[in-house]
Amino acid sequence: MKNSKIKKFFGRTLSVILTVFLLVGAIPIVGVSAAENEVEYKYFLKEDNTVELTLYEGNDKDVTVPETINGYPVTSIDCWCFFHGKNIESIYIPSSVTTLYLSGEEGKIFSGNTSLKSIVVDENNTNFSSEDGVLYNKNKTKILAYPINKPDTNITIPKKVSEIGIMAFYSNKNLTCIKFDGNIQSIGYDAFSELADLKEFYYPKLVNGNYPFLLSCYTHVDVYISKDISVINDKEFAGSDVTLYVYNNSYALDWTKEHGFAYEIMEEPPIEKDLVDTNTGIKVDGTMDTDAALKVEKVENTFENSVATYDITLQKDGAVIQPDGAITVKIPSNAENCKVMWLKGDGTAEDMNAKYTDGCYVFTTDHLSVYALVLNKTILTGDANQDGIIDVNDVTYLQIHIAGNKNTDGSAFIDETNKQLFDCIDMNKDGKLSVADVTALQIYISQNN
Repeated sequence: MKNSKIKKFFGRTLSVILTVFLLVGAIPIVGVSAAENEVEYKYFLKEDNTVELTLYEGNDKDVTVPETINGYPVTSIDCWCFFHGKNIESIYIPSSVTTLYLSGEEGKIFSGNTSLKSIVVDENNTNFSSEDGVLYNKNKTKILAYPINKPDTNITIPKKVSEIGIMAFYSNKNLTCIKFDGNIQSIGYDAFSELADLKEFYYPKLVNGNYPFLLSCYTHVDVYISKDISVINDKEFAGSDVTLYVYNNSYALDWTKEHGFAYEIMEEPPIEKDLVDTNTGIKVDGTMDTDAALKVEKVENTFENSVATYDITLQKDGAVIQPDGAITVKIPSNAENCKVMWLKGDGTAEDMNAKYTDGCYVFTTDHLSVYALVLNKTILTGDANQDGIIDVNDVTYLQIHIAGNKNTDGSAFIDETNKQLFDCIDMNKDGKLSVADVTALQIYISQNN
């Protein structure tokens, strides 16, 4: 009987000891190292003998995460570790830390640190990096966390950055303008939500429209959307007061109308472009409105000795516009030894100092208008092709014209409206060009050679 009681006593005692042991094992280990920053953390010792920080209990403004606690390396930080650290202004992450909560959700760790201005990562860390107080992945292609109270008001996200992490800019207090220098491959949820003072946002080209950019901003935001944007999330700008600045004939304008947001139409910035008139072959090249179209009309020659006159304009939506700076004009012509005259609206004319190159008169101007090609020498009798030589080529040229053939631009071989030219070719002076003039020209050449 006595032995039975002893067995029961030891059995109960062992059961209590085991229960206490199990309870103790379930409680996170609290640091007891002599190092000051170790005792400020609650942490969990994982099966691989590495430490995960679970709660910061200190009051420092500048927090340094320890590399080790009680000899164990600190390799991870739990989501809520710093959540209650309202006064924390900077956090230093050592090289030993390879995990911040869950991969892709690193921004959550700092979402409660309303005073945080800077996150600094040891340069030897293999998974993370930092620049100017911003947390990145190692190769800086992804922004993981932008401190809530970082004092900058404007940011241009570098071209190298192709991803924005979950809650990366969440609740930022100071940013008023956000721009992107490149395209974004993906964005995490709430990346730019609840921004306190944002006023301007330049919408980036998003390759994968997985989450909206702006949600529930606290101020009115002007959002600028370029013409090459072709993806906008259907839930974009929910809970935000925005005006969208878009371009005519753009995906963004159609999307804005469909979703009922206030918008303004922007004028597109001028671009370098070249235009060609297919009828005359006239070309213009330079900086002009992106929607500019070239219009060329061949008009009556009114300037003395002119062989061709063109009204050259740029037009947009049917209205005449001017280039944004100097542009180059090229006017093809078979007539050499001409000068290009700008025929102004007040009746005066200005020499454009054009150069004859590769069959074109080339000049620069910042104001398109009416231009005349004017012979700068007296036309010789019988010089049908105006090359300064009277020979069989002029006979052929006159015959082709009388037969009704045209230049490649659709114009007549001989401009009969040019009185000086006409008088020199109308060999029999009957007021018209005909086979009789061809015969008279042949006789004239034979008598003068």
